[in-house]
Amino acid sequence: VSVSVSVSVSVNSEAYKSKKNELANALNGIIIEREQRGFMTPLFISNERNDGSTATTTATNASLNRKSNTKLYDETYKEKLNNLSSPTEIPLALLSQAGDKRQFQILQSRQRKLESKSPIRQALNYYTRQLVFNTETYVLNANAETKKQMIRNDALPDIQSVIVSDLDLRDLVRNQILDAYDDVRAELQYQLKNSNSNNGTADNIEEFDATELRELLLRAQKECNEWFGFIEERDVQEAMDVVTLEVK
Repeated sequence: VSVSVSVSVSVNSEAYKSKKNELANALNGIIIEREQRGFMTPLFISNERNDGSTATTTATNASLNRKSNTKLYDETYKEKLNNLSSPTEIPLALLSQAGDKRQFQILQSRQRKLESKSPIRQALNYYTRQLVFNTETYVLNANAETKKQMIRNDALPDIQSVIVSDLDLRDLVRNQILDAYDDVRAELQYQLKNSNSNNGTADNIEEFDATELRELLLRAQKECNEWFGFIEERDVQEAMDVVTLEVK
């Protein structure tokens, strides 16, 4: 979310009112109308055939050919079972695995239903579902003394806990984005209505007060920056490489 407004005309002039009207309508198109269209657009690439003609296909990425998170999760559980010291612990471990899977399926089903009502949630969740985690190693973000203490106390988190924690944090920030977006949309709709809008566009813009809206947009921008901060720079570059293959 990025908003930059520069108006150098008298606040009482027709030019000022016209500019304010233009900005309000632009926000209406970006925030309200765009949500109705969705935020996910399939990418396509053009491939030249042997006969010189061009065929258009959906762009693909090598990450789609990797093991799914479900398979990696199953492999992690299998390794845990193999490392159990007593056979009597296996039934309890299997029950725990079944419970985790059932809870995951319930959460996924709930998210699918919510996605149908929120294109932003759908886009953010789609990205998260494509993530593939390393189940062999992880980086512990702690100072040297804390690391030593955790090692001495055998308190290092296992891979599964690290992955769950990462996903929970992404979901938390996603929810903060959605909350901020809902506040922005509600404030914009209120201001448009308050300024005697007509069919969703601000025709009489004199009463449009963008003070609160600006603060809410800045909050939404902050939340978005935090969520996108989880994405490594090389992944962004890889995504941009795919985008450049899109048919113009």
